Amino acid sequence: MVNGDWISCRKSNSLTAKDYYRVLGLNRGASGKQIKFAYRKLALKYHPDRNHSQGARQKFQEITTAYNHLMSRPEPSGDEASSYEDQVAREVLRRERERMQKQARARREKKRQEEEFFNRPGRFKTSWNDVVGFIKMEQGHPSDDRCCYSRSEMANGTSYRIELLKTVDIKIRSYGALNHEAKYKNKSKKVVIPRSVRAHLFHRFSSGVKIFSLLCCLLFFPLESILWRFLSGLVAGGILSSVLLGFAGVRSRVSYLITPGLLIKVLIWLIVLFQISIVGPGFNIQTTGYVYIVVAGLIFLLDMVFDLVMGFFPFYPWLFRPLVRQGTILNSLYREGYRNYQELPVYSILFPLFKWLF
Repeated sequence: MVNGDWISCRKSNSLTAKDYYRVLGLNRGASGKQIKFAYRKLALKYHPDRNHSQGARQKFQEITTAYNHLMSRPEPSGDEASSYEDQVAREVLRRERERMQKQARARREKKRQEEEFFNRPGRFKTSWNDVVGFIKMEQGHPSDDRCCYSRSEMANGTSYRIELLKTVDIKIRSYGALNHEAKYKNKSKKVVIPRSVRAHLFHRFSSGVKIFSLLCCLLFFPLESILWRFLSGLVAGGILSSVLLGFAGVRSRVSYLITPGLLIKVLIWLIVLFQISIVGPGFNIQTTGYVYIVVAGLIFLLDMVFDLVMGFFPFYPWLFRPLVRQGTILNSLYREGYRNYQELPVYSILFPLFKWLF
């Protein structure tokens, strides 16, 4: 018996940690609670007092040896105690933590530099080089193309990019009489327009003239209605910027926004606003108390009503093509059904206004 026990122990000592787990029917990295439960279950099954079959005693000794080894072993390392999935999860978590820490350090460094810049001693001074650096246009990649906005120049400046959309599918879900949801599936095409440094410079000047005219009319134009001051600023900015580009011999970069549909909507806006306005002495235009309701109705309902009414006419697709002839690529995309933007409430007002200004 002594020799048998010694031989069994010597064999068990040569087993690896993986073999001990296999003896107890466990996966590698099992917890202490799982090891105890497996040992009790197997010990009741192979105990010599309950199991008199051949080999039960040896099996019981192997189980006991494996249990004693696993319960007395030091805490397993992370690589030994975890599965491959756990190691992958820990690695992903570590990389994500490092990325977040790197971003936090970059934000702190940027904030520190900003504080140093604005808290530097002396007056805040803007040098002439700073102004020139803001106005000066950087040259783009060398190109053999002609500038599309000034045909007499080469396209050596930053190109202008236009993104067109085409709705290919609409999914509508109804959750009740007044609860609907619509999802649009769109295709987009980005067109790069070659532009010279000079054209880019005058386009930037044109945006500055529009913004300056709009602010001046909002602040100083002698009209009581802020809505009409805003419209006057848009008109003044459009006229002055057109004159500037005309003298420079540069085409406007936003001519593609001028479509029959846009002009019809602008005309509807003007007619409705004139109906709720009162012209006083000295051409002082005032609006009635219904202005907020009317403006909200135009913003949220005009596009839907416009599509419902105009959609019955065969010329409906032509309403979204530019009146000013564009390049060959843009014209072909418009013929395929692409548009400048999605005709949605609010968005169809803000998008062309933002593009026109900037």
